Amino acid sequence: MTAGELVASLRRRGVELLIHSGRLGVRPQGSLTPGERAALIAAKAEVLALLRGRDSEPPTAADGWADGVPDGPCVLCGSPLAWVEDWPSAGEARWFCPTCAAWPAPSLAEVYQTFTAAERWRLDVEAAQGDALARAVLRELGGPAARRATG
Repeated sequence: MTAGELVASLRRRGVELLIHSGRLGVRPQGSLTPGERAALIAAKAEVLALLRGRDSEPPTAADGWADGVPDGPCVLCGSPLAWVEDWPSAGEARWFCPTCAAWPAPSLAEVYQTFTAAERWRLDVEAAQGDALARAVLRELGGPAARRATG
């Protein structure tokens, strides 16, 4: 299958191919089959050239996707990255990892429970020295008495 046939096939299925900051994006995310994803990786330079309306760009040796922009999986979990528009705020866009984003964030109290005695003492010292963030953390945790009762 040529790059043109691949793009046409994806468009017939309602898959939109986009270029963002020189990188190839797919919308809606998760819409590609493993075979389509492999085909896009193999023909990325040609697909980008089609989307840009030019002849094929030569691949660069250091880039497996051959567009000059380092690509790859999430450095934390190895999952593919997704392009999201209007995030983190309207008018902005970012690559992010949907797998990592789905993990629940621990509460401040849960993080505090993992602190060693020395780290807790340091937090108290920093708050006493006027550190606004340390004070906000202690206030959120219910103050020193509440922290000592739970920790």
